[in-house]
Amino acid sequence: MRQAIAAILQDDTSAIVTLKSSGLDRPAKLDGRTYASYGARYEGRIVQRMIQNDGGTGDYKESALPMLGIWETILKVKGVTLPVRILRVQV
Repeated sequence: MRQAIAAILQDDTSAIVTLKSSGLDRPAKLDGRTYASYGARYEGRIVQRMIQNDGGTGDYKESALPMLGIWETILKVKGVTLPVRILRVQV
């Protein structure tokens, strides 16, 4: 017997996090910037579409780091201060 189980979420659980001091307050501003990725095979296309849907061209550089390496890198950068800004846009 086969069963299917699906979780239906009312909100998108994905987000792009930026430092407030970066000025990146909307996805379109990621054009020409570097995006730190987990390297999921579909992630680049989703980010590109988010940028385009916000009025950007979708041209950005993707840098895939090891799992949790993104957060370690952010915390090691000299002068990094929190809080961060979370960008949420419908894809």
